[in-house]
Amino acid sequence: AQGSVIWGSSAMSRKGRVRRYGNDVIDSLPPLLQDWVHAITSGDLTWAKECASKDVDVNARIDPYGGTALFLAIELAQVSLIRWLVEEAHVDIEVVDYGGYNALDYVAACGYHHSVGADTLDVASYLKAQGLEYTWLGACIAGDIDKIHEFIENGQDVNERGGHFNKNGCQEALDNGQFWASRFIMVKGGVVGVQPLFQQLPDESQCEALTHGKLLK
Repeated sequence: AQGSVIWGSSAMSRKGRVRRYGNDVIDSLPPLLQDWVHAITSGDLTWAKECASKDVDVNARIDPYGGTALFLAIELAQVSLIRWLVEEAHVDIEVVDYGGYNALDYVAACGYHHSVGADTLDVASYLKAQGLEYTWLGACIAGDIDKIHEFIENGQDVNERGGHFNKNGCQEALDNGQFWASRFIMVKGGVVGVQPLFQQLPDESQCEALTHGKLLK
């Protein structure tokens, strides 16, 4: 069934291993990679280790954006899995997805780059300690003024477009609540312009409306 959730036959004895069906990307993967995805998305470290012992490709791209298990673990805030993937499974932390984002950029996009207060999750500091740095758009998403300035000082085109929705640095900063970072980029020549529409409309689409008053003359 579309989007259905199936419990494994050994659900009662092994905490209930959840397999989700109905995702075209996941369903098209080999069985071992499917188990790998299910283990990561359910936060089941034991299951993930079993997959690794069977030589699963820990750097396989497993979502429509070209993300890997590390990206998924970040999106789901699975801290223990993130540490295991980096320190024991030895995933490639430098890999970027199809939009050019790396794992640290994903951390910023998910809001896990702060260390203020007990309720915040700072995964960024951990990945930075492993030597990972923001890409240009990642720095804009994070609002990292120092890193943004470093990019610009080294010749970064502030209006370069990229990412998942063909946006520039100003637009990514604004979309992620980094108002002052966006202003800083604008001072350096960045242009917000008209935001690109993330939805695609067919060419034959038309919009009908009623007009009143002066518009009729």
